[in-house]
Amino acid sequence: MHSAPEDEIEKFVWKLLFKAVNNGLDTVDLAIAMLDKDDEAAGEAIRSKYGLPTKEIVKEAEKVAEEIRRRGTIAEEFEGKSYEFEDPEDERLLVEFMLNAEEIKYFFEWAMNRYDDRLAWPVIIEENCSAIDVRDKSSYGHPVIAIPASREVNGFKLAELIGHEIECHWRNSVNAELIGALKLDDELAYEGLAKVKDNLFDKYYLKKDATPTPYYIIAESLALDYKSFAETSERIFHLLPRKEPNLVTKAWNNTYRAYRGISNTLNLDGYAFTKDRAYFEGYLYAKALDRHGYFEYLSFGLDRLTIKDLIEMTSPYDLEQSAILMDKHIQHQAIGKILKYIKNSQDDDLPVPTA
Repeated sequence: MHSAPEDEIEKFVWKLLFKAVNNGLDTVDLAIAMLDKDDEAAGEAIRSKYGLPTKEIVKEAEKVAEEIRRRGTIAEEFEGKSYEFEDPEDERLLVEFMLNAEEIKYFFEWAMNRYDDRLAWPVIIEENCSAIDVRDKSSYGHPVIAIPASREVNGFKLAELIGHEIECHWRNSVNAELIGALKLDDELAYEGLAKVKDNLFDKYYLKKDATPTPYYIIAESLALDYKSFAETSERIFHLLPRKEPNLVTKAWNNTYRAYRGISNTLNLDGYAFTKDRAYFEGYLYAKALDRHGYFEYLSFGLDRLTIKDLIEMTSPYDLEQSAILMDKHIQHQAIGKILKYIKNSQDDDLPVPTA
């Protein structure tokens, strides 16, 4: 980062440090408020930590939800150019063959090594883990990638996860460290980049347009308007397309994410857990940066104000000298490697090094 005056760089670092410290203080305040079952204080800590969806974003979310309802399905069939397998058997294997946690670990390690084996993080398989998680901070005292011991995915999902967790989240975190930045709790850019990549993968390989859904935003907006869990879940249920399977489960999950940590589901304090606005809103933000020619600046997982500072201080050339700026797009290679593994070792319990 050679183009910015030294005082500007110092200001940038101190601003990041200030935000990171406040993120930590918000986390402490949130934990105390939840232990005390003080929804009003917990809501204040969450708003400080994760921010609020704007009126414009809520309006856009409601517009998209109405379009989905009229269309009748959440994921659209993609009509553009998609990948065609020469052998239909390959596609069947990628859909039907399930890979376990050890196999996911092996391919995650392979993906990180394709970028830089010196920067690879340990991959840990945990019994008490609910989802795959790229953790900048962990109880191990160092960054790790955690995989639930019970997790199984098919070949397509594993290739998608390599793009999402390794090429986006892990690369973001490594890049932030390489330029001396600190990971912040605002995940709009962090999740937005990953969702753009997910959607490109889904269009090309799965022939579906899986743009992030707007329901988290709507549920959060209703919660902030003092609506109860029951009122919000009923609203989300009626917004979902009637042809979607598991409507009740989908309504529950989208509502639950907006009320995580609440002590009274009547919601008398206008409590909302706003972290998950990062998916829909972050996707729109990432697409906007791309339209303006600043897509590379999503490579650091910073918040919007910090990205704005970075754009003003540097050029992509500056950043390329210090970070893994370019996405190597290794998902296609991963599909070939996963296919080879499936064909050669379907009877094996663990991946072989020559996969």
